[in-house]
Amino acid sequence: MEVEQLRRGLAGEPFAWDNPEVQSAASNWQLLLQIASDDDADMMWGDVGQLYYLVSDAERPGEALFTWQCG
Repeated sequence: MEVEQLRRGLAGEPFAWDNPEVQSAASNWQLLLQIASDDDADMMWGDVGQLYYLVSDAERPGEALFTWQCG
């Protein structure tokens, strides 16, 4: 959902968490790459977080958007 919020913000489009159109669009994002924190490799995203790169069209990976979550 966060990447749909970002995409709409970059495009100057309105965003509301409870908008069914936003909910539907958010469900179309696909995970392209996920990177987990790894203390042994000195890669820590916040407090044991995860990095996510997602695409809305698998044919255009260059248009991926990024979000992360901290656990």
